[in-house]
Amino acid sequence: MVRLAAADGLPYAVDRPASSTLDMLRAVQFGVEHGVGWDYLRALQAEVFGGNPKAFEHDTIVEAGAKLGLDADEIRAVLASDRYADAVRADHNAAIRLGARGVPFTVLGGRLGIPGAVSVEQYAAAIDQAWEKTHA
Repeated sequence: MVRLAAADGLPYAVDRPASSTLDMLRAVQFGVEHGVGWDYLRALQAEVFGGNPKAFEHDTIVEAGAKLGLDADEIRAVLASDRYADAVRADHNAAIRLGARGVPFTVLGGRLGIPGAVSVEQYAAAIDQAWEKTHA
């Protein structure tokens, strides 16, 4: 796995930290409101999958967001509260309703769920199907 990830330029540590992702996902929701949600998620995933032992700590979450132009004090305020927790839980519950039993799991168009272990062709077909359903 390490070699495959490295070939794609991705960090991947076998012995990496594990913890609740709730705070990370709440921060990502904050990032979504400021147009950098996807980039924020990718930055936090790089911290986790790269093996940073402090990946789940608030300072790491704040620093990753600040590098994307988000206000560090606003991120700290989010992390000190329960802000966005309901949105994260709603996303989780929606994924469960669509069949999620593990990660990764992708939801397209709020209606179609794809487990992570599918081929590129299967992803492409699912994207086409979700597009057709949302634009019918």
